[in-house]
Amino acid sequence: MNDLLFNFNAIWDTAVKSSAKRCYYDIFDKLSDYYKPSGKLFSDLVSHMESMGFFDSPASTRFHGTNEGDLALHSLGVLVKAASLADIFHVSMSGYDLVYMIVSCLFHDACKAGLYIKDFKNVKDEKTGQWIKQPYFRIKEGSTGCGHGGESLRRISKFVDLPNSWELAVYWHMGSYGLSSDENIQYMNACKAYPEVLLLHTADMLQVSSGGY
Repeated sequence: MNDLLFNFNAIWDTAVKSSAKRCYYDIFDKLSDYYKPSGKLFSDLVSHMESMGFFDSPASTRFHGTNEGDLALHSLGVLVKAASLADIFHVSMSGYDLVYMIVSCLFHDACKAGLYIKDFKNVKDEKTGQWIKQPYFRIKEGSTGCGHGGESLRRISKFVDLPNSWELAVYWHMGSYGLSSDENIQYMNACKAYPEVLLLHTADMLQVSSGGY
C-alpha cells in the first residue's frame, strides 16, 4: 500500500515549500479512497484538527518549531522519520498498520492544537538600541486537558480507534521525560511490549534534534 500511495520524502518537500495543510488533506483523501467505510472519519479528523487551530499552532514555545504552522510541519517530519525507521524497529507499514502509523505520527501532538496564543514582548534591537515589539507564543491561561500524550490520544480517539500498540505510542511519545518511578516502569513495559512505542518516541526526538521544526 505504501509503495502505491506515498512518497513521504516528496510530501515533506512539498509541505516545506508550499503548504503542510494541503499535504495533510491529500494524505487523508488518499486513505479515504482506499478505506471508504472509514473515509469520512479520516476527513472529519483533519477538519476537526483544523478547527482547533492545528495548522496555525507552533510546535513549541521555546524548544523547537516556535513559529505559526510549525506544529503541522514538525508532525509531518515525525512521520517521515518513523517511516524510514519502521523496518529497523520491525513495525509493519502494510494495510491498516500504515493508517495507524500516519494518524499517530501526524497527531501525536494534537494536544497542542489551540493551546497557544500569540502575544508580544519588548525586545531590544542590538544594532539600534531601540526597543521593539516582537511576537511570540505562550500557553493560553486556563488551558485544561488530560496531559500531553493523554490529551492527544483523547482527541484522536474521537475519530479513529487505534490498536493498543499505537495508543500507547501516542500516550508515551515523550519517553521517560518527567515520569515518576512507577510511570517509568509502565513506559518501559510498553516499549518491551510494542516496538511502535519506541519508534514514535525516537522519530519525535530525531525530528526535534534536526532543527527548525
